Amino acid sequence: MKTKSARVFLILITCLLLFVSCSSKEESYTLNEEKYGNHYGRDYGGHVGDGKFLMMHIDGADQLMIAEDPDSLHTILDYEYEHKYDGNDLYFYSADGYAVVYAKSNLCKVLITDFPEELVTEVDVKYSIRTEENNYRIAELVGEEYKCIIYLDSYDEFTEYEQKILGELKEKQDREDKITGFFDSVG
Repeated sequence: MKTKSARVFLILITCLLLFVSCSSKEESYTLNEEKYGNHYGRDYGGHVGDGKFLMMHIDGADQLMIAEDPDSLHTILDYEYEHKYDGNDLYFYSADGYAVVYAKSNLCKVLITDFPEELVTEVDVKYSIRTEENNYRIAELVGEEYKCIIYLDSYDEFTEYEQKILGELKEKQDREDKITGFFDSVG
């Protein structure tokens, strides 16, 4: 008798799990290798949406980048501090700004902040590869690709929800900086 009820229970649990997995409204996105290339490898950090936006580890730092095609990558934000996926969307906090990348629409909202001076020294060669004459923005992309990046003028232009998540990323980095500072002063 116990075996029959155990089987029924197992079947019910299996059906429930199948129902939940099939009814999930979360969309998944796979890399569009034909359009953006396959950047998988030791420097690959992950892509958002179909691969137009991705994270790469270059010159000792993680960067948020946009791929025009398999051979052209451009840096949006440099020297990542923290990032978080919320569903399929990416929230990115770096030394030179904040970004939210929406997977479904292939849209990226970016706020460029002042690049910290301590990252632009001869001792520590971590610096932004974007140029000042373009206000540290991507100068030019082909066709519609550039229109998918919206540059904001202030942090307040992010929605309240975006500000909440980006604020949490900044707070996490601030805590890590305090801990590192403490151990540097002790050691």
